[in-house]
Amino acid sequence: MAEGSFQIAQDLTPDGKTLVYAERIGFGAWDLRTVPAAGGPMTPLLETPFEEDDLRLSPDGRLAAFVSNEPGQSEVYLAPFPKLGERVRITQEGARGPRWSRDGKELFYLTADRRLVAVPVRTGASIELGTPRTLFTLQGKYGWASYDVAHDGRFLAIVPESLSSEQPLTVVVNWTAESRDAPRR
Repeated sequence: MAEGSFQIAQDLTPDGKTLVYAERIGFGAWDLRTVPAAGGPMTPLLETPFEEDDLRLSPDGRLAAFVSNEPGQSEVYLAPFPKLGERVRITQEGARGPRWSRDGKELFYLTADRRLVAVPVRTGASIELGTPRTLFTLQGKYGWASYDVAHDGRFLAIVPESLSSEQPLTVVVNWTAESRDAPRR
């Protein structure tokens, strides 16, 4: 891990042996990397001048769904894992949050206009995609901060009630003097 870097865990391979994470070094773009879960050297997975993150592995570990802003906005891609070079762009009008159904036959994602969409995925010699269908439009003011798919197919979502930018800002002045006068325990 480089000095001045920030890492976010993305997923763990189905065998539990490899952790996939996103890393940003300084003010650079997010890149995707792997590291053995038991410890060891990092291996670059996808390094470009663009942001790549939000990677989720298919249940069989053969495919990775991730987000890249290479086309100018965030879009969802599929690629064979661990070689992400030959990728297929899934979305065209902005999307994020790819998640797999537990059987790996569908990929879900959130569109820029706040719809949850499912697209059938079939693998063989190549990746075959079915017709995307909107499951529903997210309600509420902010949509979903994050979500996952339960074993029974239901969705579990973090739904913010407000954003930090909407919370009141409290400024405490002369706090050092007040802390000196506070009773000690």
